[in-house]
Amino acid sequence: MCDVTAAVRALPDKQSSSDTISTRLLKDHVDILAPYLVELFNCCLVTGSVPSAFKSAYIEVVEAVEKVKPRLGRPKVLSTDRQSVGSVKAARASRR
Repeated sequence: MCDVTAAVRALPDKQSSSDTISTRLLKDHVDILAPYLVELFNCCLVTGSVPSAFKSAYIEVVEAVEKVKPRLGRPKVLSTDRQSVGSVKAARASRR
């Protein structure tokens, strides 16, 4: 039972809007729910079956937001730009 209690307490506080039980509620009452969860998990292991509700999922696509850091100072010069600038400087120096 300690494993189940520890696993529930380690859950992140975020959840999907489709969850029927809030993570906060589950964490707050894990001491009451743990014996029932242990019984359920043990039945799954003994019978070798998992309830169909455990097999369904709601997949939600979330668009990733690119984090842009503010640019301070000079812009970075790419290696190809650096080579180009070097060759231009060399050509100008040889003309002098």
